[in-house]
Parts: sequence; C-alpha cells; structure tokens
Amino acid sequence: STLSPESRARAVMMPAFLRTPPRAPSRSTVCSHSAPAFLYSAAVSDPSLVAWAEKSFPGRVAVGIDALDGTVRVSGWEKDSGLDCIEFAKKMEALGVSTIIFTDISRDGMLSGPSLGALKGLSSAVSCDVVASGGVTTIDDVRALRDAGLYGAIIGKAYYAGTIDLAQAISEGGAPCSPNA
Repeated sequence: STLSPESRARAVMMPAFLRTPPRAPSRSTVCSHSAPAFLYSAAVSDPSLVAWAEKSFPGRVAVGIDALDGTVRVSGWEKDSGLDCIEFAKKMEALGVSTIIFTDISRDGMLSGPSLGALKGLSSAVSCDVVASGGVTTIDDVRALRDAGLYGAIIGKAYYAGTIDLAQAISEGGAPCSPNA
C-alpha cells in the first residue's frame, strides 16, 4: 500500500471508534472512557499497522482472531489465511497487543456453547486478555469462561434469543466495573 501506517490506521480504526454505541459502551470504554480500536483482517495482512496502532494507542488495540478448525480466517471469514490461530496470537502479543478477541466461526450464532478447549489453549499460550466470541449461550457458559480465566465474553444471539440474562452474566463474569458507570 502507498498509504503511510498512520493513514491506514485512521482508515481502519475510525469506524471502530464511531461504531461504539453511546448507549451500550464496551467494557473498555466504560472503564477507561476511551474507545478501543479493533483490528481483524488488517492485522493479518499488515502486522506493521498493528505495531504502529499499539504504539500510538497503547492498551486500546484489540486484535480479533476469527478461526475455523484452528486457522485464522480473513475477508469476512471467506478466506483461509493459512495461519495457525495460536501462532498468530503469539505474533500479535510480540507486537504489544494485550487483548485478543477469539471467535470460533463454527460456533458463532449457533447457541451451542463456546469452544472452551480452543479458548483455554489460546489463553494458556499467550499472556493477552482473551475475550470469547461465538457460541456463548447460557450463564453456565459465562461461568465456565470465567473459571477458565478468560478476560471476557461477547454475548450476541443469546441475548436476543433470551437464553441469557445480561445483568446476571455481568455479575457472574466478575466484571471489574459496572456497565452503567
């Protein structure tokens, strides 16, 4: 790309800042009052962007790893990057990333429970905060993720399907700050 890392970061990160809904702030926004930046496919295609973003916005960059059968998927899950998800997470950690959002594509939206084994494996392989995404369906799932030492969970379809109470999930998950703060 002919764009500088700064220009690419603005192009990739600004939508993340703008998409943080004011009535449903992220845990990071609630606790630090600054919007996080999320990098997914861009982290795979341009690791220098991740390094620049982390240096420019320390502690506010999260890298999303969308995985299927242990490999990182990109371009809206359409393409297999050929990268092992744990090796990729280690590479991101080496660049200074402190938060990984891990989505098991096979579980996302299925209301079938999270991929606890894959999440535990990832969490033990890196010192990053690991956020579970995909499959979180019940309060028992939240407890299992908490007990496995995961940093957090993204609850999507389960909330809309009514299989989980968000207030109870926050309470059981051990959130360090109130979502209403």
